[in-house]
Amino acid sequence: MRCLDWASPDLDERLGDERFDAVVGSELFYNQADYPHLVRLLGRLRKEGAPAFLAKGPAVPAEAVLPKLQRDFEFTEVRRLMRSVGETIPVSIYVLGRGRDRP
Repeated sequence: MRCLDWASPDLDERLGDERFDAVVGSELFYNQADYPHLVRLLGRLRKEGAPAFLAKGPAVPAEAVLPKLQRDFEFTEVRRLMRSVGETIPVSIYVLGRGRDRP
């Protein structure tokens, strides 16, 4: 596991040519202006065909995320209820596959 600032990741120096079998992230959709950073980072970090698993809680509406994911990736959304002390929280997990080709 590696931690980094995904808005300015300094990847070449830290990772060289290393790519990963999977990428996992949570609560990455708060600032819509950062979405291009996320797309670029996912393209750089994943091995060819490797999945990315991105979780999103209820704080960010799906309408803010889904059109962008549909534009950029093949993906599946899995919805689950997470139980915590005294509450149940709906969570969406997006399983991203290939990036979509852009014209």
